[in-house]
Amino acid sequence: MNPRTQTLLQTLENADWFSCVGKRDLPNVAYVSSWLHAAASFPNVEWGNLGLQRGHIIENKASQKSKERAQLWSELLKEFRPLLNEMVKRKTETVVKAQGLPAPFVSNVFGDMLGIAMESEYSDIVAPDFYTNLILDAYLKGHFPCGWEGKYPEGKLIVY
Repeated sequence: MNPRTQTLLQTLENADWFSCVGKRDLPNVAYVSSWLHAAASFPNVEWGNLGLQRGHIIENKASQKSKERAQLWSELLKEFRPLLNEMVKRKTETVVKAQGLPAPFVSNVFGDMLGIAMESEYSDIVAPDFYTNLILDAYLKGHFPCGWEGKYPEGKLIVY
């Protein structure tokens, strides 16, 4: 893991996730009005596929720029999984209990964190995009990204 990603993970660890849900304080996003509405995104195939697609794009662009670096993809995933599992468990525990959120919520947050970490890891050869510019920003500002309005990249991130 490069130092840039270590710093980013520490920033995420120090951030107060979900502290601004319900507030309408971000520009250029669409909002849902409750955890119930946010939870409706968990089974949303289009939203899930967008995240997976963006991850594949990072991997493909990295492969085009540096075969050597791209070969590290699987090793990085193995390195990040236990770190991120622990962080996500710790950072979501209170809101899961308080709101009675289903297991897919934690999986969704984990997927976001993995995308953020991988985009950071390759940001020196692949320009940061979806995870850094949208998803990371939402978490750092205390919101939960839970969907996309429109067809990406047109449209808006949906947050609670």
